Amino acid sequence: MSTTEYNSYAMADKAPVQHTRKVDTSIMTPAELEAYKKEHRIGPGGKARPWWKDVVCYQVWPRSFRDSGTTAQERVPTEEAQDGEQERTDRDLKGRHGDIRGVIEKLEHIQSLGVDVLWLCPVYANSHKDAGYDITDYSAIDPDFGTMADMDELIVRTKKRGMRIIIDLVVSHTSDKHAWFEESRKSKTNPKADWYIWADPKRDAKGDFIVRSKPGEPIRYTEPSNWRAALIHDTAWTWCEERQQFYLHCFLKCQPDLNWETEACRKAIYETAIEFWLKKGIDGFRVDTSNRMSKDMTFTDAEVTTDFSEFQDFSKHCLNGPRIHEYIQEMRRVAMDPYGKGMHDDVFLVDLVQKDEVLNPGQGFLLPEMKDCITKTQSLISSTGGEAWTTSFAENHDQVRSIRRWVTDHPDYWSRACKLMCILECTLSGTLFVFQGQEIGMHNMPSHFGPADFRDIDAQKWCARSKYATPDGDPYMAQLAIDGVLNVGRDNTRTPMQWDDSANAGFTAHPDGPWMPLNDNYREIN
Repeated sequence: MSTTEYNSYAMADKAPVQHTRKVDTSIMTPAELEAYKKEHRIGPGGKARPWWKDVVCYQVWPRSFRDSGTTAQERVPTEEAQDGEQERTDRDLKGRHGDIRGVIEKLEHIQSLGVDVLWLCPVYANSHKDAGYDITDYSAIDPDFGTMADMDELIVRTKKRGMRIIIDLVVSHTSDKHAWFEESRKSKTNPKADWYIWADPKRDAKGDFIVRSKPGEPIRYTEPSNWRAALIHDTAWTWCEERQQFYLHCFLKCQPDLNWETEACRKAIYETAIEFWLKKGIDGFRVDTSNRMSKDMTFTDAEVTTDFSEFQDFSKHCLNGPRIHEYIQEMRRVAMDPYGKGMHDDVFLVDLVQKDEVLNPGQGFLLPEMKDCITKTQSLISSTGGEAWTTSFAENHDQVRSIRRWVTDHPDYWSRACKLMCILECTLSGTLFVFQGQEIGMHNMPSHFGPADFRDIDAQKWCARSKYATPDGDPYMAQLAIDGVLNVGRDNTRTPMQWDDSANAGFTAHPDGPWMPLNDNYREIN
């Protein structure tokens, strides 16, 4: 399995309990017995087959799915929407984004695809820095997406159609605006002092803090380690004046990492982020970055593997740590099992979507390499007799469109290529996942898109890196950064859903238009 990232799935087997008399299968004819096993999902050895092995899941990234026009979606002036990093927030963007009622309006479309499970990406209250993955309250809905009443209605309407619903569980980090962090940062002795990962500055041989700043400058200490954060391509440590310590953030500095070593913190996560939603009737979770819960708490420096920054990739120190299985098992046992007859942790094997050869423009990939990736996931199932399980997916909100990555979006071959990808994905073993827009063969961003069109914070910071945003404005380097985003950027799958060929592709009827530019081909592909 790749060590880059994985996401787990926790599915609750919450089928209604039917109180009926014990059935004597010994008196059934072979045909009756076969029908009985099929109806009650009885597999080899007499074991009932879990429901999540035979379903089609549809992922909705609500921001780009459908705007119902019913939410206020407050906007603020640019200067108020920036922090010390000069990060643009979602509320600094003109135009409308999708909401919960937009999903409700399109449930009939989702069901018409043969979908059994709706996967809804975050609509929690958030600080508007990373598209909902910077959560300020696990038990609240962000007003930009709607209300709790809207969410309750979505759950009810989804179930009335015979479908299930799972939601994102983002518990490796929160927003720095979450009440937990705001208390944790106040002192080293408050009740939530150890709910996040804090560390002193690096020390020299004498045990003194190492000062990074020059004489005459305000004192600035050296980070605890050389760890580099994802997305911002800079240090994973940020200084907190109140505590005179650094806090760890694997991603943006506004996304401090939760400290799973603290039992009280884990208990609060279970209560507010898991049990709260299970009580409302959701059927399971997609656990975001679930392999980041356990880390190397000695904060040892990472191996130097690049010279473009003093800060280095620290995957070996933050992924699949020594207590990862303990945490996942406890989470299932304490917070999930009481709400169903058992939970299952299903793992995304990401080799297929992470193949670097596939991502590099002009280089392509060899068919045997793709076969090897597919074989790895399929053999996981076959070699264990189906006890181990995986997923069949080609796209999600963090990857580019599959039609461009694996086949071709050339007009002469696009339609046949889409059907080929569909056949491949639908005939693989594993739970099938479809991402919004994949059903119509949506494309990546068009080649003329640039920094003004990008919305992902990762893309913004990539283009702003000194390597590309040179003082003399070198157009070659600037274009190189843009090409990188167009090739592998997350915005490729985040362009607004193309519902029809009307104005704004039917995504929104608001005169301000969508929050992100539409793909030019929405009149042909919808």
